[in-house]
Amino acid sequence: MDWDILFSDLNFGEAEQKAVAAVVASEWLTMGARVAEFESALSDRLAGHEVIAVSSGTAALHLALMAWGLRPDEEVILPSMTFVALANVTSLMGARPVFVDIISVEEPVLDPARVAEALSSQTRVISPMHYAGAPCPMEDLLDMARATSHPLAILEDAAHGFGGRDASGAPLGTVGNMGAFSFFSNKNLPVGEGGALTVADAELAHRLRRLRCHGVDVGTWDRHRSGVRMYDVLEWGLNYRMPELAAALGLAQLERFESHQQRRAELYAAYVDQLSGSPSVTIPFQNRPPQGHERHAFHIFPILAPDETARNRLANAMNEARIQTSLHYRPIHQMRAYQNGNTPSLPVTEEYARRVLTLPLHPRLKEADVERIVSVIKKTLG
Repeated sequence: MDWDILFSDLNFGEAEQKAVAAVVASEWLTMGARVAEFESALSDRLAGHEVIAVSSGTAALHLALMAWGLRPDEEVILPSMTFVALANVTSLMGARPVFVDIISVEEPVLDPARVAEALSSQTRVISPMHYAGAPCPMEDLLDMARATSHPLAILEDAAHGFGGRDASGAPLGTVGNMGAFSFFSNKNLPVGEGGALTVADAELAHRLRRLRCHGVDVGTWDRHRSGVRMYDVLEWGLNYRMPELAAALGLAQLERFESHQQRRAELYAAYVDQLSGSPSVTIPFQNRPPQGHERHAFHIFPILAPDETARNRLANAMNEARIQTSLHYRPIHQMRAYQNGNTPSLPVTEEYARRVLTLPLHPRLKEADVERIVSVIKKTLG
């Protein structure tokens, strides 16, 4: 369709064009100096944690599990209300994703109480996801990890969370043992395809950098600079390198990141203000005031209709008005690939999925666009 209002849109300009042109002129396209500069700039924003830039958020999740040595007999606890990336890489490693329900439809993040019920001697990783950019409560999960008699790691899925902070004021993605970010085209920091891992342990970061580059001891950029010809493979790794073009776009976007976040916050507030009197609309996270120093990342703006029929009616009305919307998400445990005869019952997640519709939210959106979107909602749902 030829949309009047896009669900997501890039805010690129001359700075991004110059950044890409400079990479092309350098004639060095694979991981090199700009990736290292991008990692350093990200580290400055992420409490000085080590940053390993990779080719996608999925690559970041996979590398974390590889570095922890996830075995086929082990389990990863995660929400079903998320994208399928972590469940897929867990399954591809022969391990088992264990899906756990969300707290409520008003707070659609991993429920620590249900995580505690799902813990077993095979649990190796717990992965909270900062849904929509709202900080997932972390302290109870960290306490669980500290209390277990076997190694249990916390892998933050911060694909929605770049720019957000938890109750302690720590950047999302730096609270657990590792954090995984996505820089896909619709994310708050878009580079097309890209991602990153954060970790406080410098030795582990060194190993992750090796794993993203086939497990070799001297990477391509280092061989190019030093003249070293020979290299060794120290362990099995993959090609998860971020290209220079993506890093250049990321550096340019970081220069405008705060203004983009401010714009997202303003638009988010406009939605909340204009929808606050609508009895047929529920806005997640509005019944939970910010805790401590929490900061929302304002990645997406989901709303809940009264039921699935109303949600579908609203989605159709948006299409007719040429307004692009999305669904975050269809639950993973209901996907065909995960129908293995042992499908869990996650009633809160399932209710949320039946009612949710995700509205446009990006820095190029205008106040008039928000007013138009809200008018369709009120006309359709009352």
